[in-house]
Amino acid sequence: VYENLSYDEIIEICKTDSLHIEEINNAIIKKFPSSEKTWDLAHNEFYDRLYPVWGNARKQIPLLDSLLIKYPSTTFKRTIYLYQLYNLNKIGSEDSLMIILNSYRKDFPKDYQSFYLSGVYSNEDNSVLESYLKTALKLAKSDWKPKFYPQEQWLLEHRAASKKCTESLSKILMERDANQEAIDIIDKELSAKKLGVNDEETYIGCYYLKAKNLHTLGETDKAIDACIDALIEGDSRNRYISEADSLLRKLLEPKNLEESEIMDFVRDKKNYSNGNRPNIYWNRWFYNW
Repeated sequence: VYENLSYDEIIEICKTDSLHIEEINNAIIKKFPSSEKTWDLAHNEFYDRLYPVWGNARKQIPLLDSLLIKYPSTTFKRTIYLYQLYNLNKIGSEDSLMIILNSYRKDFPKDYQSFYLSGVYSNEDNSVLESYLKTALKLAKSDWKPKFYPQEQWLLEHRAASKKCTESLSKILMERDANQEAIDIIDKELSAKKLGVNDEETYIGCYYLKAKNLHTLGETDKAIDACIDALIEGDSRNRYISEADSLLRKLLEPKNLEESEIMDFVRDKKNYSNGNRPNIYWNRWFYNW
């Protein structure tokens, strides 16, 4: 009977008829698979079912498979794909991983994340991965937004999207010795910074990878500057901070600086004097010297 009702009518019934809520929800999922209510149902079921097995990849995989089938058209499916890909990669299930990657790109051809994760997880040739990541970078700069995603949640993700794609693409370019091309895409990303103090992500990866490429090209002074910029950016997840620290020390070896002299050198380089102070992340790095 519910399948003969309009979307607005069935939503109104949801507010008062708790006795038949499961039957009503199933009717909504079937008849309005891309609706806001279906998005909410997928979101709630996702967390309700995964919470008891959180952190257990092998138990999550069959649950996520069932959700991908149950919710074929909601944009929340991109979150289900994200978790499933992480789990499959974690247990080393390459065949299933490739199937899910292909499905994700097919279902979300405008979503940067479908191509970004393909570039990160796929076992295809580097030339294919490079193509995926270039597509991801282009899409990350578009104005596409998954319907019904909370605005603040999407803005937080979207602001960091092109930066993530730039980092991964530059690594692929480095593997084929396309160092200048890598530097160029990094500079382009850094010239249009979107991340701010309210974002957890920073540009440390871009600066660090720029420093590595410059070092490879023999441009030591520029590499030192990029390395210092990386450390100033900071890294809340500790993905690049130790690598940037090690690279800076390596680059400074010919100068034969004492440990106590390195910070003075850095201060002079960045004109941190007369009361000028870098940000909080720099201070954390500074205290480790």
